[in-house]
Amino acid sequence: MKTKYKYITFVALYTIGLLAYIFYPSQTSAGSKKYRIQPNLSVEAYKSDAVKISESHERTMSVFINTMENRLALTDRGIEKISAKLDTIDKKIDSLSVRLTAIEKALNIPQEIPKPK
Repeated sequence: MKTKYKYITFVALYTIGLLAYIFYPSQTSAGSKKYRIQPNLSVEAYKSDAVKISESHERTMSVFINTMENRLALTDRGIEKISAKLDTIDKKIDSLSVRLTAIEKALNIPQEIPKPK
């Protein structure tokens, strides 16, 4: 019986040694490869609700101001066009007034200044 236990012990040790020989090199070569992972993650700083509301208000006001500036620029261009048109109308009225005065003098029509009502 002692030889049977010696034989089983010998076979068990031999099997353990053989398995260690087979698996040890593969584990050491896999374990020797070390990978360095450096993720590029950016995390925004924590903002409180008050800060978020303030930034939202600033963005809203910026959009509002830009919209108003654009509308005022359009209005300004419209006013410039109307002003130019009124200047041409004024010049035409002045020339008509000069012509009418010349006609009245040629026909001896007394010039009456209309009284405001």
